[in-house]
Amino acid sequence: MAILDYCSALAQDEPLFQYPVAPDTCSTLESRCDFIVTSFWDNYDLTKPIKEEARFAKAFEDYVDFFKYADKPIVLAAIREFMFKARANASNFAKIGALAERTLYGEDAVYWSDEAYLPFAEAMAGNKQMKKDVRNHYAAQVDKIKKNVLGAPMPLVEWADVNGSRHKLAEIKASGIVIVLLTDSGMDSDMARLRLSTDVVMNDMIEKGEVAVVDITVGRNDGAWTSRAKSFPENWHVGANNDIGKVLDVRYLPSAYIVDAQGIILNKNVSVEAIKRAFSN
Repeated sequence: MAILDYCSALAQDEPLFQYPVAPDTCSTLESRCDFIVTSFWDNYDLTKPIKEEARFAKAFEDYVDFFKYADKPIVLAAIREFMFKARANASNFAKIGALAERTLYGEDAVYWSDEAYLPFAEAMAGNKQMKKDVRNHYAAQVDKIKKNVLGAPMPLVEWADVNGSRHKLAEIKASGIVIVLLTDSGMDSDMARLRLSTDVVMNDMIEKGEVAVVDITVGRNDGAWTSRAKSFPENWHVGANNDIGKVLDVRYLPSAYIVDAQGIILNKNVSVEAIKRAFSN
């Protein structure tokens, strides 16, 4: 929801509770959003069970929408305060964690933000009121996010090729970037390979040593995969690793990590369409 549409949206769709309205003393977009993010849940009692879950989810999405325009430290402080208050009701707390995962972290997230999601996930992982498997679920996410920060070194990535030989990403050299394409056995992954392997500009850069492409299938290099993999692009590095999702922060397949020549993560969870657009510019 765009900020300029905020008031009109309130008039059209009655919210679950009265949202805060920034005072006139908040003269900038950022200051107004800071106020709203900080005060958003003031008119909602988090100690009572969430009954209208669909309307609560809508309110949560509206809350998250203001994160985009507010000051980051204020957003993070507001989230921690929100989750501290939510601890009063374990059922609500669990539902909020699931909403945060869906809204900020999942494949269909309305706003992907590792920074904003971490306080939610850390609160879930550290709350002993949650079942152990739930805490472990969020703890694993926290670990992966922290080990896959943009601008940080790429985690240790390995795979087995069609002959069963083991390889490491650090062995792959390119003067520019390495594209780590994460795929599965589905049609979408086959189409991603086809679209990238037929890109004239990319193939020229691979030939010059400026780009390297590593296609890692998230699965085992069994007989069926080995047979299929032999038809993958010859100028790519091809392998399989069933546990790659425990190392890399994979949100959907196919997707890619972009790594520079020094092994630094430039981007992650990048679509094939985005890669092709970058190469066409």
